[in-house]
Amino acid sequence: MYIDDDSLRVSTTEGTEEFRPRRLSWKSPNQFTVAGLGKRQTLNRVSLRFETAEKAELAASALKVAAKVLEEPLLPVEEVQVKIRFLVNPAMLILPLVFFMFLFVRVLAVLALNGTSFSPGDFWQLAILMIIGLEAAFILYLTQRRRKWVTAFLRIEGKFVSVKTKRGSDPVLLKTIEWRDATTFVLRGPATKIEVSLSTASEATRVAGKITSAFPEAKEVQVR
Repeated sequence: MYIDDDSLRVSTTEGTEEFRPRRLSWKSPNQFTVAGLGKRQTLNRVSLRFETAEKAELAASALKVAAKVLEEPLLPVEEVQVKIRFLVNPAMLILPLVFFMFLFVRVLAVLALNGTSFSPGDFWQLAILMIIGLEAAFILYLTQRRRKWVTAFLRIEGKFVSVKTKRGSDPVLLKTIEWRDATTFVLRGPATKIEVSLSTASEATRVAGKITSAFPEAKEVQVR
């Protein structure tokens, strides 16, 4: 990061951005976002994270002196009470079937390599393997459908959405928000799917809006 008069230049491995900063918003004690206008009057925004809160404060002070930016202080962390249920990743539903299909093909290959004839008994054994795989996938599907809603608290903590229940806290590295209906959406991250329900549509919109503001890189899609 380099400050030249009223301009801010930030260099990364992906390139260099230079613009006149106008607003500084604190996201955590060691992280803030700077927004301003570029040379072509385009809106630019960068998020800066520092090793310590002291270094972040020094950088922010330098920006305020050089560019006279408008500073938005770090707001108290808000916890929102919601109803949630943890969903099974769709890939987990087909894993049992894939596993038993692998066994099916492997047994066929062994029989073919040994020149063994395919008897009715072998056929029924393979059929049983396939049925077990289908049953395991179906049981997982029913388990997901019958999962109960539990009370939880959502809060934004740095790069994660923290979901706190009686059993503990689960951090979600958010990638997508999927709307199911006006009061329900799914927080999706790597290997994580959490369905969130609120009492009213306006409350759901407000909570989702806070999350998307904190994670602008996350996609918001409708799957109603």
